Amino acid sequence: METASASSTIANNEALLSSVRMLWSEHVTAMLIIKDILMYVDKVYVKSAHLPSVYEMGMHVFRDKVLLAANGRLNTGVKQAILRQIDYERRGNEVNRSTLRSIADMFIELMDATRLRPLYETVLEPQIISESIAFYRGVASRRISEQGAPEYTRAAQSDIDAEMDRVNAYLAAQTSKPLRDVLLHELITTHDAEILAVPNNGIVSMFEQHDVSGLAVLYRLYCSLPSSFKVLQGMTCSHIASIGKKLSESFVVQSESELRSQENHGSAAQTVAAAAAARTAMALRWIQELISTYGVYDDFTVKAFAGSKDMRNTINAAFIDIVNANDRAPELLSLYIDDVMKSGLKGKSDQEIEHIFERCILLLRFLKDKDAFEHYYKVHLARRLLLVRSLSEDAEQTLISKLKIECGSQFTIKLEGMFKDIQTSADMESLFNSSPAGAGLGLDMHVSVLTPTFWPAMASSASDSSTQESHLQPCQTANNALIDNAISRFADFYTNHRSGRTLTWQFNMGNADLKVRFGTRTHELNVTTYQMFILLLFAENDSAVEL
Repeated sequence: METASASSTIANNEALLSSVRMLWSEHVTAMLIIKDILMYVDKVYVKSAHLPSVYEMGMHVFRDKVLLAANGRLNTGVKQAILRQIDYERRGNEVNRSTLRSIADMFIELMDATRLRPLYETVLEPQIISESIAFYRGVASRRISEQGAPEYTRAAQSDIDAEMDRVNAYLAAQTSKPLRDVLLHELITTHDAEILAVPNNGIVSMFEQHDVSGLAVLYRLYCSLPSSFKVLQGMTCSHIASIGKKLSESFVVQSESELRSQENHGSAAQTVAAAAAARTAMALRWIQELISTYGVYDDFTVKAFAGSKDMRNTINAAFIDIVNANDRAPELLSLYIDDVMKSGLKGKSDQEIEHIFERCILLLRFLKDKDAFEHYYKVHLARRLLLVRSLSEDAEQTLISKLKIECGSQFTIKLEGMFKDIQTSADMESLFNSSPAGAGLGLDMHVSVLTPTFWPAMASSASDSSTQESHLQPCQTANNALIDNAISRFADFYTNHRSGRTLTWQFNMGNADLKVRFGTRTHELNVTTYQMFILLLFAENDSAVEL
């Protein structure tokens, strides 16, 4: 019975609207004919007498004698019929849009006698907005308990698209903004936090499942609502913070576990070396995880959030907190760059190298303690340069250029000075080797002449960047005639070419390659300069060791 009654009501509404449409169409046609007949009256008498035109008077007659007659019963009936037809269409049924368009045009053309505005604005549109509020308030209440964030926001966007299509089809264009505002308020603003926090199906789940299309829909709905957008920013920031907390906790647990394992196995020297290797490995894991995670959310910013500057700032702020919550972040970033420069660039294209450097600079930008990073970076760069461990000098120079742009020339002046020293030393070594002084040394000697103000004072353990650095005094060369002779000849040569300068030998910053013969077997060793002096003390004769 209810279905039959509803069908009857819809049919009655359609019949009423069709009748009014026909009546209105006939009236307009008649008035256009009368207007043409009385064209002279319109142009001469009506204009000079400041009276309404013949056509306008005809519209007033239709309004007063037809639409608003009998206490506006027809007007009320037409309005209710339009509202029921809109509701009927919202529930998935088809309506005669052409008829509705004609009726809406009638309300747009007929003026309100008291407000001097179209009846559409004063009579019809407020009713449409009011009915829409009630309808979508009920829709939101039902959906929020049944759907997760992806389904809910897609349905909301579908509703908005349908309403905008409805406006374009048979309502006035001016209705689109208030109607859209109503839908956004009832469907999104009222439930903004609740939508995002749906357990196992909210924004966290969307991030974890990389639902880019769903996030894009959600962002488009939230970005035009200031209060809701702040909720979106807050939940995004909280989610990233939770990821950072898990990452940091994992890092601490791994650090303590690996260090305890190393303390329980091996000699002191092995423990120190293993600790340094573990520190580097942990740095690589933490920085790589951080870069990888940032890459994911940066991708969300571009693909889901339309490159929004506000969302990018929100994501960056969350990562700034993560980075600076780790006291060792400056050292870890420098260790990561050190590993990249020594081995991480193998097989990488220029584009991939550029991407790695950009991410390193980004993390540096997030760091608050840039002075600490500068300290560690200088130490690691010095070792790479002195021990010739860097894969590419061009890559080193490229990164320093990026550091200069990011932090200013004062930040990189010493780094650039270190490179200049290495180049000057290479030129000086070439002159020395081609001179009589460099002939017949009995060994291959490479000397780096360093400007003290550019270079960090490095501790003897080249594997521990966390050790407090201190200048070490020069030591004796174990009275090895071969080495003493080479040092003396280079010092004399340098003094002759650089008068007024004094060389202070820093053996703690050097290394040596030795070929050591034990009986019939020969071993190649790479050791520090101090270790070389000690090994030479055990050489039975000069032929036992080759430098």
